[in-house]
Amino acid sequence: MTRILPFAAVLAVMAAVIAGCNGANNSTSTATILPCGTPAGMLASLSYPVPGAVNVPDNLAQVIVDTNYTLPSDWQAGLGWDVVLLYNANVNAYGTGHFGNGFVGASTPYPTPTATPSFSNPAIWSSTINYVNAPNLPPATVITVELNDLENQNCFGGPVLGTFTSQ
Repeated sequence: MTRILPFAAVLAVMAAVIAGCNGANNSTSTATILPCGTPAGMLASLSYPVPGAVNVPDNLAQVIVDTNYTLPSDWQAGLGWDVVLLYNANVNAYGTGHFGNGFVGASTPYPTPTATPSFSNPAIWSSTINYVNAPNLPPATVITVELNDLENQNCFGGPVLGTFTSQ
């Protein structure tokens, strides 16, 4: 049960958002949970694992993301953004994804191979993956990497940065 706790928490947040959008009267209202966006003009790209990579270890330690400028302060030190690794697992033990830890500046040496962003002078960020309360990534599975806004309860997930396939 604790293996799927992060996604149970997401579902609880989504339910709270939807409930919070209900008016005080008896009329019916709905809420749409949209993907989170990035600040205007921000570019982000997946550096590691390289988009389209295959045989990525199922205990992937970190995801590296490049941006075209330094992230706003709410993206740093676990306060604002991380990555979420999403997949369709055939076995319930894997749940449907893993959240990374909040972004911190990536330190060298970077894992290899890495992708080169399409913009110059990137700021390089790391989101580590914790497997303490969850299993490793499911084997031979396509994993989608999205940015995830931890602070904004009106959206879930964000721009898709790429995909890779686990070992």
